[in-house]
Amino acid sequence: MDEKGVNERLALLYEAELRRCIDTLDHVPDSAHGGPAHPMLIHVPEGYVESKMRVMVFGQETNGWEETLSGKKDVTFLQAIYHGFLEKGLRHRGPYLNAVKSFQRLLCELEPSCQIVLNNVIKIGKAWNKGRPPDSVIEWQSRWFTHVIKEELELLKPHLVIFLCGPNYDPFIRRVFPQEVTFQPLNTREVRQLARVVAPGHLPLNSFRTYHPNYGYRHGFTKIQAEIVSEVCGSPA
Repeated sequence: MDEKGVNERLALLYEAELRRCIDTLDHVPDSAHGGPAHPMLIHVPEGYVESKMRVMVFGQETNGWEETLSGKKDVTFLQAIYHGFLEKGLRHRGPYLNAVKSFQRLLCELEPSCQIVLNNVIKIGKAWNKGRPPDSVIEWQSRWFTHVIKEELELLKPHLVIFLCGPNYDPFIRRVFPQEVTFQPLNTREVRQLARVVAPGHLPLNSFRTYHPNYGYRHGFTKIQAEIVSEVCGSPA
């Protein structure tokens, strides 16, 4: 399947789930505060399918992505926004995007065809502020954990998955893989700092969770990043 086919399959997945969200939006108690934002819908770039190092990086959640979910912005529009952000957004600064760009540089040194796509553990954030959405929004979007993220992984088939969300988001990773996920220590580090995320049949061997860069850059993130790249290339950091 080429990029066009992958993006079409993603669109079909998103259309059904986005419609379900819009149809149940009045069930979200916190919508009075501004409501959930739109989900960040992946659109894979040219060269992704043939890449020898496909990478998916998970952040925590979006902060007001495309404003309040309303039904006025369809999947085609939202995938186009993502496509533009992936092309231009990495020019922006900030701890998270700086970390992604640093990974991209290091991994491209290992494999020039490396391609990175961005995702979030919590697919739908809140429109009115930054940070984790309330429990009502989490429960309302439960299928985005149990169904959508698994389907994204199945369609995109990454060779490397990096969760830059920190250990406090492990419960949300467990929502995606409730029966099978484990967080295993790596090197001599505490699991809170750096863990291999194991979910057989869903995640590649090279799947890691570490701090969100907002916190990580104040707590040895550069060294942790080197250790992750070292695990990928199979040589000591």
